[in-house]
Amino acid sequence: MSIIVPVKNEEMVIDRLLRALTKLNYPQEKTEIVIVRDGSVDKTAEICREYVNEYPDQRRLIHQLSSRGKPAALNYALKHVRGEIVAVLDADSVPDPDAM
Repeated sequence: MSIIVPVKNEEMVIDRLLRALTKLNYPQEKTEIVIVRDGSVDKTAEICREYVNEYPDQRRLIHQLSSRGKPAALNYALKHVRGEIVAVLDADSVPDPDAM
């Protein structure tokens, strides 16, 4: 399963989502998290980079070269996912551990 998280200037909420993703009751080895940065100018990328560095085989941070909105960021991310099932979560989401 691939979970795409589009982010742009989400430093106030992204850590909460990233912590919630580590608590999902779904096998970590079958889950990839793809965070797509869409032109953030705050500390969002740094926060996401720390998260990705913990589990680089299961988490990736990709960069949309120019900000063209969330739909374009999602389409860009779809080119990079490996899972047969794809979920999308907004940065301000807090999924329940049993959500996936």
